[in-house]
Amino acid sequence: MRFLSAYIVLSLFAVAMDISHSRSLNKYKDLSLRVDQIAHQDQLTQLPNRHDMERRLEKKYQQYRLINQPFSVLLADLDNFKFINDRYGHDVGDDVLHAIGILLGEPLRGEDVVARWGGNEFMVLLPTANAEAAVNIAERLRSQAGKLTMEAQGDSLRISLSVGVASIDKCTGIDDLISTAENGLYQAKHMGRDMVVVG
Repeated sequence: MRFLSAYIVLSLFAVAMDISHSRSLNKYKDLSLRVDQIAHQDQLTQLPNRHDMERRLEKKYQQYRLINQPFSVLLADLDNFKFINDRYGHDVGDDVLHAIGILLGEPLRGEDVVARWGGNEFMVLLPTANAEAAVNIAERLRSQAGKLTMEAQGDSLRISLSVGVASIDKCTGIDDLISTAENGLYQAKHMGRDMVVVG
């Protein structure tokens, strides 16, 4: 009888330990998934972040060196974003960023990737687009942004994007690709905003 009681107690203990271990394992998996998500996803827009996009660009560049299929990037910046933040507050600014993140992803092809590059900049990776196709996509996105209707404190917000375009077949590597897109974006801003410029 004592042996049977001890066996039951040990069995119950083993079951409890197994359940506890299983719960701990599940918590660890959830935590690990969350850490990975934070490392690769922008928390405001839920888009991939800069770190994740840099990884994708490097991978795409290695593919390009193997099969020589050109790809392009767009670097889009919200015009007059500082004014929106200063005039209406950061909550409104966050709403605008979130809306632009959604807008940039909607008309794209399934293979394309939109990421929040930093601040009010977004990068779009177009894995199979040459320069001409990239410019067409950039113009479409710029036009869509101009149709976005948002209000704050009774005012209608005018949303516009400046976009720099760069294609890998005209660049010497990823750093040059990014620098070329940045140059196009700088020119678009300098020439009056709300336009697309090939860097």
